[in-house]
Amino acid sequence: MMNRYPQLSVRRPKLVLLIWAMLFMAMGFFIVVLPQIKINPTFKSMIMTNDPDRAFDAQAKATFGDDEYIVVAIENASGVIQIPTLELVDRLTQAIKAVPGVRDVYSLTDADNIRGSDGALLTDDLITELPKTPEDLARISRDLEENPTYTGTIVSADRTVAAINVEIAPTHAEPAIQSVVTETILALVKAEEQRSKTRIRVTGLPVSSYFGGNYMIRDMVVFGALSMILIVVVLWIAFRRFQAIVFTLIVAMCGVAGSYAVMSLLGVKVTMPLSSVMVFLMAIGMEYAIHIGYAYNAQIHETLRAGHKVRDARYMMSEGVRFMRPALIFSAVATLIGFLSMMSNPVPDLAKMGIFLCIGTAVLVIAALTLVPAIVALWPYEVKPVRESQLLHRLISTCTSSAVRRPWFHIGIMGVIIAVSVVGWTQLSSDTDAMQYFKKDSTVRQDEEFVRARMNGTTYLQAVVVGPAIDTFKEPENLRKLEEVQAYAATLPHVTKVVSHADHIKLMNRALRDGKADEYRLPETRAAVEQYLLLHNEPDDFRLVVESDYRQTSMMVRLDTMSSTVLKDVERKIEDKIRATFPPTFTGNVVGTTLLVHRAFDEMSQAMVQGLAVACLCVWIIMFVFLRSVKLATLSLLPNIIPIGMNYAVLGLIGHPIDPPAAVTGAIALGLSVDDTTHMFWTWLHNRKNKGLDASESVTMMMREVGPPIVMKSVVVGLGFCVLMFSQYGTLVWMGIMLAVVTFNGLLWDLLVTPALLRLTSMKVKKPKVAELGGFGQITNTTLDSERRELARYTDDEIRNMKVYDFFAMAGKTIIRQGGRHGTRRLLYELQLKPGATVLEFGAGVGANAFTLVKDYGVEVTCVDMSAYMIDASRRAAEELGVGDRCKFVHSTTPRLPFDDNTFDVVLAEAVLMYTDTASVVAEIFRVLKPGGKLGFHDWSWMQQPNAELEKLTNLIACSCNVDEVKFFQKDEWADQIRSGGFELGYAQEHPFAFFSWSGMVDDEGTWNVLKMFGRIMSRPAAAKKMMSIMAFLHRYEGNFGYVIMVGTKPDTTDQPPANRVESTSENRVALG
Repeated sequence: MMNRYPQLSVRRPKLVLLIWAMLFMAMGFFIVVLPQIKINPTFKSMIMTNDPDRAFDAQAKATFGDDEYIVVAIENASGVIQIPTLELVDRLTQAIKAVPGVRDVYSLTDADNIRGSDGALLTDDLITELPKTPEDLARISRDLEENPTYTGTIVSADRTVAAINVEIAPTHAEPAIQSVVTETILALVKAEEQRSKTRIRVTGLPVSSYFGGNYMIRDMVVFGALSMILIVVVLWIAFRRFQAIVFTLIVAMCGVAGSYAVMSLLGVKVTMPLSSVMVFLMAIGMEYAIHIGYAYNAQIHETLRAGHKVRDARYMMSEGVRFMRPALIFSAVATLIGFLSMMSNPVPDLAKMGIFLCIGTAVLVIAALTLVPAIVALWPYEVKPVRESQLLHRLISTCTSSAVRRPWFHIGIMGVIIAVSVVGWTQLSSDTDAMQYFKKDSTVRQDEEFVRARMNGTTYLQAVVVGPAIDTFKEPENLRKLEEVQAYAATLPHVTKVVSHADHIKLMNRALRDGKADEYRLPETRAAVEQYLLLHNEPDDFRLVVESDYRQTSMMVRLDTMSSTVLKDVERKIEDKIRATFPPTFTGNVVGTTLLVHRAFDEMSQAMVQGLAVACLCVWIIMFVFLRSVKLATLSLLPNIIPIGMNYAVLGLIGHPIDPPAAVTGAIALGLSVDDTTHMFWTWLHNRKNKGLDASESVTMMMREVGPPIVMKSVVVGLGFCVLMFSQYGTLVWMGIMLAVVTFNGLLWDLLVTPALLRLTSMKVKKPKVAELGGFGQITNTTLDSERRELARYTDDEIRNMKVYDFFAMAGKTIIRQGGRHGTRRLLYELQLKPGATVLEFGAGVGANAFTLVKDYGVEVTCVDMSAYMIDASRRAAEELGVGDRCKFVHSTTPRLPFDDNTFDVVLAEAVLMYTDTASVVAEIFRVLKPGGKLGFHDWSWMQQPNAELEKLTNLIACSCNVDEVKFFQKDEWADQIRSGGFELGYAQEHPFAFFSWSGMVDDEGTWNVLKMFGRIMSRPAAAKKMMSIMAFLHRYEGNFGYVIMVGTKPDTTDQPPANRVESTSENRVALG
């Protein structure tokens, strides 16, 4: 049974909105009431799970302590070795040491000092008491000069900056707890700044993570607000209707809420990449909602252009969704593939970002296809005729005209751009500096750059050397090898400081030898080393550089940069030096949080580019399935990948490396841009094949239909990405700029290049043999025989010779008419049936339409058919459905209808007039209609003048239908037939033949039933071969034949009967069933 509105969202809009309201409440519950979402701003979350050094790095941290320090820098241009400055350092040091979670503090007033006195080894603090006299200050300055480990660590080389190095306890390393410790330290620093009126800088990875978390929360609030404002402004410009703004906002919010609700449900921690998911989903949601809104507008514009009134907004929305749904679904699938390519990324956060973008996109496409129709069904809005003078339409028209008239000029420009891009691609490199994630004017970045310049930086690496046995690094020989590696590491670019266990041994050697400068060296014997260590008797002082059993040691390598290229170069050279210096029984690894994070960044960039290539291949496959053409699938990639390639080329030309923000833009841009391509190619192909338009006409019509939503969508999405420019994260600003550029660049390609490509594209389909097709034909009585209604019961020869209609009926197709459900819905829409009307269905078949008319429209129906079997089956079905009292059934095999004049309000004839003596039947219908009554029919038509091969097809149909002649008319000929019968022609439209199209079959039978039908066909090789032959034949001639929908009205007064009226005889009178 056919519903007036096939989409549930149009038929039952309140139910759909209720379901979404409940879902939205559930999503809000997980996000607001039961929030499991945690902010995780630390860069450590970016470390690859499969990094081979990850386990070793964790072990090194457990042994030697963490390499993430908070550095508090205090500047005094006249020198920090002054009493007020040292008092300030001491106050901060003591206050920070008292903070729960702080393991140790290393500063001028809390630094171990190894010195000798009268042959004894003393290990106390550099400053045991705060200085009070110039002599005290002089001693401190002298001790600083004698201990090289101090410079660049707790004091700058020029003695104008003092640093407090804060080590956080492992028990407080979890991001949320570490954030509390960092916030407490920042509060202490701020209070001291106000007290001392001194500028104090704070930096380090924990500080960056803390500010990153605050920036994330701020960005999510700002992005959400700005996105909402942007949607309202742009949609008001596009639609100027409140309903359009409402449904777009709701759709966008559903996608965002769905994604973050799943994050909350799973307890996923929101990192920087995941915080940007909101912006991307808002952009995609706007895109999908705009396409559905414009599909509704397009249906109304088409009706207005045909000179008809818009009587039922719900029907217009239903038909708009029906047309847009395949393109939107395929577009969403291609977008999902673009995002799924991110899941192959070795960086967990990027893989999660891909997952939640997929979840949000899936929610968005469902919301767009259900919520928008439901809202419009309840609150329809007026759509005014298109004004070609509008700026948008002038822009589209100008670009289209240029592409159609000078396609090779546009293609030539594309070739030049590609050539220039190739040059840029050759200059690409990969590098990342995490501090660039922050804006240049941000406090955290300025403080970091200050410490890099004045205090040797805050980037630490641990160069760990593991010996073969306990006490390995008590041996002077091994310590000298360690010293050699240390000296080499200090010469590497950007390495500002290297501290090792050898430094402490040399300090103790000099202290016990009267502090002579030339005694700053390693002792000659192991016994001396052991003696020094015994005298020191503070093994915890050395825990940062040597294990307690002296089997392994760690050099602390400090750098003034976070550049991934520099870090990897330093790592490689130090590890090579360790292998070259120590025997094979020793192992060496350079690790550190910063190194592992930046290694992940580089791997992420490379993986994103590789994943982009795989995604392009998958998109090509999807487009091939969607467009059924290798040529079109290949061409469809050009408008998607070339704008992305141009972005990367610009990076190469300006010398900017591919970093994670640049790399991730490729997959995101592909996922978004493929939507435009899908709609453009789908519409062009539809116009080319189904409307019989040539290449130029198809391009012009395509741009008229999909140009406005694509332009508006691109503007909205591009401006949406510009919202990222308000982020405190420099990397998101850069990502927003790149995505906005590639979006607007893609729009230029859509306007200038894609039309030119399609203008030059010809359609060629392999011609099948007619003999392979069998014949077309109406369903016979045998078709309805329940014992034979399965392909499995037929032999291969029977299947090969089976008529096409019978073949599909055997496979399970139930709707056998040219326009399918769509044709019937449109026809009923134009007839505007009223409750209580009397309807005659001519050629009623098994009564499926009649039952719908009775139940949904409240009319009384009389069914007429030439098949007694059909009439009996209809009568039985009516009784079973409980509508027998409102349905009458008549069996008639003669042209004369057995009814009195002026009996019916409406006559409905679907897919039947072509099998009759059309003129006589139309005259009879005129007779039985009341004055003012309507004839509505839809039937076959030639969209182009038929050739000999199509005439042969007509003969096949005629032979299989047991009639003497089949009338295939063109649209104008059908109109003449109706007018000749005395009718005033009303609605008259021609539509492409969609009986065997995927979208048509899904609309008729439902997705599950279509899949079952194709399953039956593919289970038999003979049936599969026949199916491919049929589809190939129809694919070739889709532009030649279609169907018309027409409505004629009988004038209220008639002077004379139609010339073709059939006179009543005793032979053509039958009783009502």
